[in-house]
Amino acid sequence: ITIHSSSAERVYPFAVSLRESLRSYNQTCSQLTDTTTMLVAAYKVDVQQKIAEGFKLKWDYLGGEDTFVSSFADAVITLREKVDNLMEKEKLIQRELSLLENCPLDKKSFAEIIEKVQKIVDELNLLSYSNLGVWVQNLDKSIEDMLLERLVESNEAWSVIFSPQGSEEGEEVDTSNRPKLETLVHHIAIRNQVVGCFPPLEHARAKWISQLNQWLGMICDLPRLRGSRYDESLDSSTDDMQETYRNILTRLPDKALQKTYEIIEQKIQEVSKYVEVWIQYQALWDMDASVIYDKLGDHLDKWEQLLIEIQHSRKTFDTSQSSKDFGPIIVDFKQVQGSISNKYDYWH
Repeated sequence: ITIHSSSAERVYPFAVSLRESLRSYNQTCSQLTDTTTMLVAAYKVDVQQKIAEGFKLKWDYLGGEDTFVSSFADAVITLREKVDNLMEKEKLIQRELSLLENCPLDKKSFAEIIEKVQKIVDELNLLSYSNLGVWVQNLDKSIEDMLLERLVESNEAWSVIFSPQGSEEGEEVDTSNRPKLETLVHHIAIRNQVVGCFPPLEHARAKWISQLNQWLGMICDLPRLRGSRYDESLDSSTDDMQETYRNILTRLPDKALQKTYEIIEQKIQEVSKYVEVWIQYQALWDMDASVIYDKLGDHLDKWEQLLIEIQHSRKTFDTSQSSKDFGPIIVDFKQVQGSISNKYDYWH
C-alpha cells in the first residue's frame, strides 16, 4: 500500500495537468466551425498526435519524466491561443463585412473596408495559420457577392439621375448614394455666321461614359483579398482582372449595364432634338430676301402664312429664360437669343 500510495502521489500532479489540458482542448474544439477549423488544422493535428503518443505511455513513465505532460500542455495552450486570436479576428472581419453591405456609395468607404480586412488577413498570414489560401478564397467569394449587390445598387443610382421620373412629387429624395455629376453646360452660339452647339453634344456623351466607368470602378477596381500579399507582390504575372473585382460586371443582371448606356443615349437624343430647333434658325442667316420676294410675289395669303409661322417659331427664344435645364446638362442660349430675335424682327 505504501508503495502504491507513493507512486500515486508522484503521478497525481501529472494526471491533473493532463485532465486540465484535455478539458481545455475539448472546450477549444467546441468553438471551432468548419471554416475556422481549417485555419488551425496544423495545431489541432499537433495536439492529436500528442494524444496518440500518450496512449502508448504508462503512468510509471509519467512519474519519472514530465516531458510529455509539459509538451502536451504547451500544444493545447498554443491551439487555444490561436483559436482565441482567430475568434477575435473573425469578429473584426464580420464587423467590416456588415459595414460593406451598408456603407455610402463612394470609393473611399469601400477601399477603407477592404484594406482593413486585408490587414487582418496579413496578420493571420504572419501568425502562420494553416490553409489560409483556401480560407481567403472563400472569404473573397463572400465579399464578391456583397460587392455585386452594391454594384447593382450603384448602377441603379446612376440611372435615377437620368430618369425624368426619379421620384414622386413631394417625396424627399436621398441623394447621398448617388454619383455627384458635374452639371455640363453647352452653349448655343453663332460663330462665323453659323449657329451651333459648343461644345458638341458628343463631348457630353464621352464625359458621362467616363464618369459612369469611374462610378462603377469604385467597386470593380477594388483589390481582391490575398492570403500572402507580401509574397505575391514579387510576382507580377497576374492581370488586373484577377487582382480586382472587375469580373463582377459579367455577373450583373441581364442587360442591366446596357440599359444604363441606353439611358445616357436617350438623354443625348432628348437634348439633341432641342438643340436642333436652335440650329434650324441658321436659315435666318442663309435666306436671301430677293429669293423670298420672287417666290412669294404678290400672294398675300402666302405672306400671311409666312408671318404666322415666324410668330409661332418665336416661342423658342421669346422667353425671359436664357437656358434650358435637362438635369445633368444645361443648354445656354443667351448668346444667340438677341441675335435671332433681331433677325425675326427684320423679317417680321
